[in-house]
Amino acid sequence: MLNISGIGSGLDWKALIQEIVKLERRPVEKARSQETRLDERRNAWKDIRSRLETLQSRLDDLKDQGVFGARKTSSADETVLKAEAGSTAAKASYFVTVTNLAEAHRAASDRQADRAAALNLAGTFSLNGADITVGAADSLTDIRDEINGIAGIGVTASIIDNRLVLTSDTVGAAGTMAVLDDPSTLILESLGVLVDQGGSKVLKNEMAAARDAAFTVDGLSVTRANNDPDDVIPGVTLHLLAGSAAPVVLKVEDDPGTATEAIRQFTDQYNSAMDLIDTALGEKGKLAGDVTLMRIRMNLRQFVSGKVTGMSGTYQALIDAGIGTTGRGHTLAIDTAKLEQALKNAPATVEDLLFHEDAGIDGVGEKLESYLDLLIDAENALIPAKEDGLTARIKNVQTRIRDLDYRLQLREQNLTRQFVALERSLAILQGQSVELGWGTGSNKGQ
Repeated sequence: MLNISGIGSGLDWKALIQEIVKLERRPVEKARSQETRLDERRNAWKDIRSRLETLQSRLDDLKDQGVFGARKTSSADETVLKAEAGSTAAKASYFVTVTNLAEAHRAASDRQADRAAALNLAGTFSLNGADITVGAADSLTDIRDEINGIAGIGVTASIIDNRLVLTSDTVGAAGTMAVLDDPSTLILESLGVLVDQGGSKVLKNEMAAARDAAFTVDGLSVTRANNDPDDVIPGVTLHLLAGSAAPVVLKVEDDPGTATEAIRQFTDQYNSAMDLIDTALGEKGKLAGDVTLMRIRMNLRQFVSGKVTGMSGTYQALIDAGIGTTGRGHTLAIDTAKLEQALKNAPATVEDLLFHEDAGIDGVGEKLESYLDLLIDAENALIPAKEDGLTARIKNVQTRIRDLDYRLQLREQNLTRQFVALERSLAILQGQSVELGWGTGSNKGQ
């Protein structure tokens, strides 16, 4: 139905309705502003929880057994020997001479004219006990694929310069390939893999004999089936790279850098969390004046700045090892020289400051872990409960907004109906007035 505002009354009632609805929409706008503020508070808590979860991860990194007391290695000739050392390795120097590396057994055929052409050979041969059948139409490529298609054969075939190359999958003397020809067809001999020597079939083109690595450590002879033995020096993995005529000095030393980096990552994340909390509590922060968050900030600062009960001597608090709060601020700073000296002199004690080996003594890291668990992980943890509470309030506000919007729609519809009815009534009255006017004029003319 067409409604033209003011056609009878001369009143722009549509504009009037819009003004009325606009005034009555103020509670809706107020509710939307409340929804926005609640959502900002919820997001602020989510961000804080995320920072604290990452702080938990940094604490887990500090607990890793390889952090404190870590070892590093140095080789006098890294073209011959490299190594890695775990925290259980003893600090020492070793003299290593590499006689020869462990090698996988390798052999090749004679060069063929075309790797893809039919060889016109038919028969069988075996590798490590597995039979391979060759047809007259098979090429060198077909034979390669046939070998590689047998699971568990222990040999990998390849083609180099139209030569079939066989390589044992097992490095060391135990990987010697068993290569046997069928005497009635002599496929391998025809390919030049085997050759008859005094009635015995031997490899014609042996590229590498199967052999174990042979080396000495401090004059003691050692053999291993691979070039990366991890059971010769406790806690050390050797990487043999080449033979050497003279001994190569291998040193295993302390590596305080591992602990320093882990501590730096912890303090960086702690500072990141505290900076976010400071911002949230600031004058324009989304959680300004929040008593719960202020208490969290205070507790976190006390945990990292206080003494560890039960510890005595030079190192009783993180500040003694060069890790401390900055004045009255809430963040941590590292005195690198002081920390490195502490890690050099007493790495185990610095570790105890964070995670004490005595179950009756809680280090800083242990206190933080327990507190963070209460904040974000435990049943009814504080921060998730805060988020859930805000989510519930947001849903209530959203419901109220929907109700108000619906009522305003009804209000606008009712006002429109009333003004339309008014326009109709006025139109009728105006029509009657015109009719009366015409009637009066006619009577006067008679």
